[in-house]
Amino acid sequence: MEKPVSASCDYCGSEDLARLISKFTVHNSWGSSLNWAPSSEAFNSADPDNPREMASYMRRMKQEMGGEVTSEFTDVVHELDSEASSDAT
Repeated sequence: MEKPVSASCDYCGSEDLARLISKFTVHNSWGSSLNWAPSSEAFNSADPDNPREMASYMRRMKQEMGGEVTSEFTDVVHELDSEASSDAT
């Protein structure tokens, strides 16, 4: 074990110090997001034949998963966006 350190205030020299704990943020790991599953209502709202709706649905899934997805997932979303753009023209 480490020896206790004697500390004093740099400003006044007092040794009567208290440790303050600052706020911090906890980020969920990717694995914790696996507990999330889309509702059947959310899935049914996306038309699998409509690339724009599927891309939007996949972005919602990505957000629910904490934003951490594989490059393949991102590639599929980009492909759907490209397909939706080409269908619009």
